[in-house]
Amino acid sequence: MLQLRVYGASRAIADVAGELEAIPGSRHVILTGDGSSRKALVTADLVDDAVDQALERVNKLGLPSEDVVLLRLDSIGPTVAARPLASVV
Repeated sequence: MLQLRVYGASRAIADVAGELEAIPGSRHVILTGDGSSRKALVTADLVDDAVDQALERVNKLGLPSEDVVLLRLDSIGPTVAARPLASVV
C-alpha cells in the first residue's frame, strides 16, 4: 500500500481531496485543516495502479513538489497473512 500526503493552502488541498476521491484504487482520503494558518493536509491510501493517476492530478493542480510525499506502508493484519508466504509478526 502507498500513501500520498499533500500539504498546502486549504482551498487547493480541498481540490486535491476531491480529485483523489474520484480515482479508482484510492481509499481513505482524509482532509485535515489547520484553521490558524489556513493550511491543510490530505492523505490517501493508494493501490499501485492508482499512483500515476493521483500524481498527475496533483501535478495539474500546480502544487509544489516539496509539498507532495509518497510513502510505502507495510501492513500487518489478516489480509496480509492470507497471502501465500505471508505471516504476521
